Amino acid sequence: MNAHALLTSQGWRGSGHSLHAHSDSIGLARPLLVSQKQNTLGVGKKQHRTSDMWWMNAFDKSLQGLDTSKEGQVVQT
Repeated sequence: MNAHALLTSQGWRGSGHSLHAHSDSIGLARPLLVSQKQNTLGVGKKQHRTSDMWWMNAFDKSLQGLDTSKEGQVVQT
């Protein structure tokens, strides 16, 4: 498919002109630059940060206070 030929057949005046029929001051004369998404998190999803997991830190601190004996009994330290 030739996009340039299709747009000129629909009335586009060519490169450097907007898609508006009569005025170049209305619309975009240059294409939008779009960057390619490099991760697979989804649109709008940010990278997961472990520093925000306050509940995991609290859980780890409470587990550090426990000790298991050789018999499998839980002993509070």
